[in-house]
Amino acid sequence: FLLVVLFGALVSPTDPVSVISILKRRTGLIPKSISTIIIGEALFNDVTGVVLFETLLSFLLLSDKHLQHSNALFQIATTLGEQLIFGMLIGFGCGYLLYLILRVHLQSP
Repeated sequence: FLLVVLFGALVSPTDPVSVISILKRRTGLIPKSISTIIIGEALFNDVTGVVLFETLLSFLLLSDKHLQHSNALFQIATTLGEQLIFGMLIGFGCGYLLYLILRVHLQSP
């Protein structure tokens, strides 16, 4: 059962590249704000699929080592917590770095 869910997490996210190419062909028909929301949603779904795949894969690999069911939920929560914390740190760090670059770039003549 877990292999089927793992495969579903692998193939289910929307491909952001195809969404962007479709929206570029329809320029003028769809408002820019709606286009931005659709692209952001596609990227978010893609990242969610990657996180779900990685979590299920680690759970599957741990279950091969005779992981007890009581410990399985703790391991899943730990893995998701690590991904959440490190993802936020990387996101804030990259965002702040981009903010600094843009601030310097926009202030220069």
